Amino acid sequence: MSFLVWCTIVPLVFLLGCLVQALRKPGTFWRRAGVYGLLAYLVAFTIGVFAILESRSSTSGIGFLFLPMIAVVPGVLGFGLGVAQHSLGHFRETGRPTVWPRLGMAVALVGVVGVLTAQLYGWNETRQLNQSRDQETQRQREAIQANRRSLAERLAAAPDREAQIIEQMAAETDDRTWLIPLASNPHASGLALDRLSQSGDFGVALSALRHANVPVDAIVRVYKTHSYPDYFFSTMAGNANTPAWLLAELYQKRAQNYGIAPALAGNPNTQPDILDALLADADQRTLKRLAENPALSCVQLNKARVRLQDEGVVHPDDSLEKALARCGTVTD
Repeated sequence: MSFLVWCTIVPLVFLLGCLVQALRKPGTFWRRAGVYGLLAYLVAFTIGVFAILESRSSTSGIGFLFLPMIAVVPGVLGFGLGVAQHSLGHFRETGRPTVWPRLGMAVALVGVVGVLTAQLYGWNETRQLNQSRDQETQRQREAIQANRRSLAERLAAAPDREAQIIEQMAAETDDRTWLIPLASNPHASGLALDRLSQSGDFGVALSALRHANVPVDAIVRVYKTHSYPDYFFSTMAGNANTPAWLLAELYQKRAQNYGIAPALAGNPNTQPDILDALLADADQRTLKRLAENPALSCVQLNKARVRLQDEGVVHPDDSLEKALARCGTVTD
């Protein structure tokens, strides 16, 4: 209840109070305070919204829960600025000393400007950080492509030694712009892929786990010991080397990761009972992957065609019809 009060009810009461005061007749004592408080709150809230939207953190949305209460701070300072400014005019009219209203107005003004400036600074810092990350991502992307070409040339010059060269390079470098090309190269051996799957770089480990030569032990180790195994669930679900017991466990986790079901649907080693279960409740994406799975029985292929027709999905190629043609006439 206290969280609800502080983050919802208090901001609403403050806004309502400012709005009521702002609607008073011009020249009344509280009108200027209400206007300033309302403006300061709305400006702070707007800056906060843009700053949160600018953030790419997976938890940035939590900021929206606290933003209404955070914006109350500059709002209260703005309200105080309005009170101090009105009091200053009143003191001048009455001939009373104006030092205290001046001091109050200065403190409130500095407070409002300081809070809004801090928000703008944070927003700008986030924008610059995103820009820097985008530039680094682009640099790495270009380096990875260049290193893929360089690796291909090096392997082409040493036929029958490709796996050995990749193993040596994987042991000698920690540069991800080289490790990712090594982990995704078709000549990578199980030994090299086992090493690369243990990388602390998620991109490198993911590339290794996607490979057709990755050892079963490497897949199981990542599943059982990695700090964030769910990051790799869909990749494991789609790899033909993943053991049957793990595919079954991943099927049970499909609600945690929406990439698991399509990956299982396209895996030729997925158990028939899981394929049947996927056929019963698959979405369009999963149905398309199922239709392309060479492990589907004739009965399952026919079910896939019926489901696709019911969903109004046009299969992108004629692979399903060709597979059904090989089956002949199938009845449920």
